[in-house]
Amino acid sequence: MVNKIILIGNLGQDPEPPKKLSSGMSVLDISIATRRRSKEGDTTDWHTVTCWNKTAEVVHQYLKKGRQVYIEGRLQYDIWEDEATGTKRKKAKIVADSVQFLGSKNDTPSASNSSRSNYSSSVDEDTIPF
Repeated sequence: MVNKIILIGNLGQDPEPPKKLSSGMSVLDISIATRRRSKEGDTTDWHTVTCWNKTAEVVHQYLKKGRQVYIEGRLQYDIWEDEATGTKRKKAKIVADSVQFLGSKNDTPSASNSSRSNYSSSVDEDTIPF
């Protein structure tokens, strides 16, 4: 079986600082907007992307609202019970395995994508390409 998601989109807001878990791991959720074009017009879809550890730290440090990114990861569902109604709830999110920064750090969503920076969660922290 395969569970792989690839997105190219723009960051919806500046990333919050990563949360430190009691295990020592860092986690950060970001919101990515993608656009679909059809005969009826453009539609924007919003995706929650979860980044872990060094990926979370690097994303927080270098990404800003509007920056275009390439995300590779897997689809995961968070399932919980709503305390107020007792209803089971479900939310899809993407867990990032790799994040590539597209364009330059000063790019806006409509700017070109001429330069690229790459960071993958599998890279040793001493080899961060920045």
